[in-house]
Amino acid sequence: MNEKITNIEQDSERPANPEKNEILKRVTEETGVPDIINVLNRIPNTDFQSLLLEIMEDKSEATGVKELNYSLENNPFVRIC
Repeated sequence: MNEKITNIEQDSERPANPEKNEILKRVTEETGVPDIINVLNRIPNTDFQSLLLEIMEDKSEATGVKELNYSLENNPFVRIC
């Protein structure tokens, strides 16, 4: 099934989040895609999840021992399994 979302509207009741706006600004500048949220929102959920998994796999393969040790020491969400 090919899902397409043609009109993405922001919830006007939700207050603006300055952190979210800064992240979005940085990502749009780095990618050169000003409407990246709308572009990503058009991707069907299952394809989007697969895309995120692929990105995380690439990032994990590129992570070295130094970065892992730093994360173990400084990130409470990272721990040895």
